[in-house]
Amino acid sequence: MGDGRNTYQHLDMKAVALYVNQVGVMNYDYAGPWSKRTGLVAPLYSSPGDVEKGGDVESTIRGYKDAGVPAHKMLLGLPFYAYSWNQVSDTNHGLFQLGEPVRDDSSYNHILSIQSKFTTYRDPKSMAPWLFDGSTFWTYDDEISIAAKLEYAKQQALGGVMIWELGGDTLDGKLLKTISDQFKSHRDVEHETP
Repeated sequence: MGDGRNTYQHLDMKAVALYVNQVGVMNYDYAGPWSKRTGLVAPLYSSPGDVEKGGDVESTIRGYKDAGVPAHKMLLGLPFYAYSWNQVSDTNHGLFQLGEPVRDDSSYNHILSIQSKFTTYRDPKSMAPWLFDGSTFWTYDDEISIAAKLEYAKQQALGGVMIWELGGDTLDGKLLKTISDQFKSHRDVEHETP
């Protein structure tokens, strides 16, 4: 299911939830090349300055819950890709500024290959990272932002996570390993509790 309000506001999601075991929520593409304004591809929480109110994971999950989808049936979507803009103003380190969107996405692996040429910034509320060099802006998820989302999924008693798409990860599977390690550590803690 899409992350947009149009998806859950115009469907009887309570009825849908009766007939499905899982609802994969695509919690990404809150910002991308369809907009001249930069933004975060998949922020966990809304950030000050974001003109897209409700364009975050937490608002979307809450919307699906309010529409009647039980938390245990929801899978939180995680992007393994990045979007970029060129000719971006230096204001706010490029975040929420006008620029020229690049029409193709890139992999997280590509982000790691160019990261040293940029300054990495992180939204303190959503933990979402971005790269900026004074003109080019990249938005993506990394191990830190994904770990924050996994903790959120646990707190909300969601059914799990899904990714788009595996080919965007590094050859050694850094993002997938983050997911696996965090789920494994939560499972180990649950088994140790008397």
